[in-house]
Amino acid sequence: MTAMVELSAPARSAHCTNPVGRHRSTRPRTFNIVDLENLVGGRVSSSAVREVWSEFGEIIDTCYTDLTTVAVSRQHAATAFLALPANLHRVIGANGPDGADIALIDSVDIGWVAANFGQVVIASGDHIFAPLARRLQRNGLHVIQVIGRGACSAALYRACNEQKYLACTRETAVT
Repeated sequence: MTAMVELSAPARSAHCTNPVGRHRSTRPRTFNIVDLENLVGGRVSSSAVREVWSEFGEIIDTCYTDLTTVAVSRQHAATAFLALPANLHRVIGANGPDGADIALIDSVDIGWVAANFGQVVIASGDHIFAPLARRLQRNGLHVIQVIGRGACSAALYRACNEQKYLACTRETAVT
């Protein structure tokens, strides 16, 4: 005999499903591009990474079908990657300016992403991601920007379809 468990509406939405079945998502499959150093405002520590990652997952409502690529510079790789879940694609960039950003952008195959995903999340405020956001949109993808503790460029802000803010952004803005 099989027992049927009825989930409440909040429990269903927390698991990214609709009432018909767990295998049917209510939103497009998402490709997440995460500039971790920007989200934590350059202060990479295990606690800051865990806090930002937890909130990122809640705001984006990540699902098991999503794919996430996270990049940091070589100097922060051990600290950041040990604080993150194991199921992420990791990219290590050079220690210079925009090193992790360039490595992250180079890791994105726009044609493959457009063929396999319905939307893209760019978790950064850096201007270097603006051309990538525009190319993704030209390929039919909805682009969402997640803004954390780092500065946010106007070019990237305008290049994305919508923005979501981590709570730490509001705290930083108040201080």
